[in-house]
Amino acid sequence: MKNMEKIKAPLNQRILAGLIDGLLLILFVNASYFLLKWSIGWWLIKIPALGPLLFGLIKLSITFLIPLAYLGFTESSPARATPGKLLCGLKVLDRNGERLNPVQAGIRTIVKLASALPLGIVFLMIPFTQSRKALHDVFSDSQVVEEGPVHPFIDRILFYIPDLDELFRV
Repeated sequence: MKNMEKIKAPLNQRILAGLIDGLLLILFVNASYFLLKWSIGWWLIKIPALGPLLFGLIKLSITFLIPLAYLGFTESSPARATPGKLLCGLKVLDRNGERLNPVQAGIRTIVKLASALPLGIVFLMIPFTQSRKALHDVFSDSQVVEEGPVHPFIDRILFYIPDLDELFRV
C-alpha cells in the first residue's frame, strides 16, 4: 500500500493532461460524426420527421459513449492512465494504490462527464481541498498521483507554467 498523500499529482500536470485528453476526445468524436454522416447519415436524414431525430440521438449517444469508453477503459487498464496522463507522468489509483476496477472507472467517468456539463465549475474544487481531489475522485474512491516519467516535450511545456500548487496552498 502506497502513501497517497506524498505523491499527489501536481495541478499543472493534471490540467495539461486534461487538455491533451480533451483534444484527443474532440478528434475521436468528430471523426465518429464524420463516419456516421457518410455511412448512414445521408439515408437517415431522408426519412421525414423521424430521420433527423434518429440522427440527432445517435450523435448524442456518440458524444457520451466515446468519452465513457476512452476514459473508463484507459483508467482501468494496466497502464492506469489516459494517454494525456501517461505523457504527464500521472496515474489513477484506488485508495490502496492499486489499479481501478471497471466499476470504479465507470463511476469516475460518469461523474467526471456530469461535472463537466456545468462549464466544469466542479473541477475548481481541486486546488481548494486538502486532498486535492475532484468530485469524480471522491465518488470513485480514487486519486491521481505522480508516478512515472514525464515526456520530455511535456516537461518543456510544464517549465513555462507557474507552479499552481504553490499558488493554491491549503
